Amino acid sequence: MAAGNGIRDEIKEQRKSLKGKGIRAHLDYFFYYYKIHTIAAIIVIIFAVWFIHDAMNSSDVSFYAVAINSGISQFDDSFTDEVSAYLGLDGDNYSCNIDNSLTFDNENMNANLAVQQRIITLSAANSLDALLSDRDTFLYYASSGLFADLTDYFTKDELESLSDRIFYIDSSQLENQSDTDSEISYNDIPYEEMGNPVPVGIICPDSSFLKKVGAYSSSEAIVGICYTSHHSDYAKKFIE
Repeated sequence: MAAGNGIRDEIKEQRKSLKGKGIRAHLDYFFYYYKIHTIAAIIVIIFAVWFIHDAMNSSDVSFYAVAINSGISQFDDSFTDEVSAYLGLDGDNYSCNIDNSLTFDNENMNANLAVQQRIITLSAANSLDALLSDRDTFLYYASSGLFADLTDYFTKDELESLSDRIFYIDSSQLENQSDTDSEISYNDIPYEEMGNPVPVGIICPDSSFLKKVGAYSSSEAIVGICYTSHHSDYAKKFIE
């Protein structure tokens, strides 16, 4: 991505302030980094805020999730109704919204600006409870610090029961970034090689919900809880 020397210097200074801090500190950097994009990006945020405000006021949304690169055009109402029933939402006064309209191109990051702004806006508004995506996209957002540490929401026994499906991020890589790095760099390495593994996602190989609608039929789906979520209880149940 092209940028002036002044912008690169600012980013480097921001990276220095993150050195030695935990994974959650990197979400602040995530917000900062994308706020220096063009005026067009700001306009996207304004429209996104309007859209979210309008959607949230149409009913009391108790659970909001985003499914990126789901492989299908739209979840039908029956899918949303089934998830709502599973979460214990009555559908009249409290609703469930799962947006699968977003796609993320891991080969062309410059094409993802609108998606980035949508995720940033939802997260900053404490409106995004969970994010579901293919592995590469999930890794991108995990290394950006978007997801909560699952040990904050699951007991030790619960995590042990999910041990073969847990997706870990090596937070030591993020804490030890070089001061000269202008962007977060992360290597996807085996659990055994991680310096400080943090569970941030659950792999969903046998989800009856996803199979029923044909979502992620050609990719491995992973779901995580956004750490700014105000409905983490529903997000946890959605993962389960």
